[in-house]
Amino acid sequence: MLIIGFRARLAGLIFAANCFTATILAQTANIFKLNDFGGWALELLAIYMLIGLSFFFTGAGKYAVSTGNKWD
Repeated sequence: MLIIGFRARLAGLIFAANCFTATILAQTANIFKLNDFGGWALELLAIYMLIGLSFFFTGAGKYAVSTGNKWD
């Protein structure tokens, strides 16, 4: 849905919720840990969650397949 721009706000919200659920259920022990290189252990998962939220707040843009609904 995100790739073609169909209901991108809905897809972004679902994707962000999925990342949040993965953080809570599987990665709770790593919330305050650093990896071997000194970065946050959950950095990639947090970035994906923030990208999903950005799609939710901004939409798909002018090249989306569907633009007539409030979830686009």
